[in-house]
Amino acid sequence: MKKITALMLALVLLLCLFAACDNGGEKSEGTGTGEPEGTVNTAENTDGGDEIEYLDDFYPYDGEVTPPSIASYGWGAPDGESVYFPVSPENVIHDGKGTWNNMTDRLPTCVFDGDVWTSYDCDEEDTTPNNAEMDVGIPYDGEEPFPTGYVGAYFEDGIILTAIRWHGRAENPDRNAGGVFQASVDGEEWVDLYTIEQNSSCRDYENIHASDLPESCATTVYHYVRYVSPQNGFCNITEIEFWGKPAK
Repeated sequence: MKKITALMLALVLLLCLFAACDNGGEKSEGTGTGEPEGTVNTAENTDGGDEIEYLDDFYPYDGEVTPPSIASYGWGAPDGESVYFPVSPENVIHDGKGTWNNMTDRLPTCVFDGDVWTSYDCDEEDTTPNNAEMDVGIPYDGEEPFPTGYVGAYFEDGIILTAIRWHGRAENPDRNAGGVFQASVDGEEWVDLYTIEQNSSCRDYENIHASDLPESCATTVYHYVRYVSPQNGFCNITEIEFWGKPAK
């Protein structure tokens, strides 16, 4: 009996030592109970799992309008100063073409509706006559038809751009490589901001940081920002978020 009791005490002691070593040693994989190094804050996972750990360049966001990258995917603001610039339907700019088969649920305005399951599906070759339902936002007013397709936003008061987030279209995930984000002060002269080299995973947003943008973005007030689709890309993009600082 004494031997059994001694063995049980020894086993309990070993278990206590193991637990203490585990808590005091290196972190095991997973969220754990301590705050991981390099994280700024956490948010509840919308899928019901553990808390999401933000990267060290994602900050808390308390804006009046919450973008889907935060509401649905648990991201934070790109820095401590940038704000999200929502885009209303009347301020959407686009190539002025119709959509594939004139489908009214694939309009340019779908890129700013907060839903990653709706997208723009441009009639790139402009083969189907545009109808009144396609007359949304600010269409292209150039003399020659736009060569591919584009969609973006007009900011009346201007934006000092610091980040762009975009989401690819799950039905056609291979149509974004070669696409270019551009900006303009007057809507006529455009500068390239960023060229997409790889297609979206379509599982999450892709993030274009301030360090990925030209240095001139830090001091330039743009009134127009757009995504220009590559050839045969049909401007298939589901969501775009513009982040920056107000010009005024």
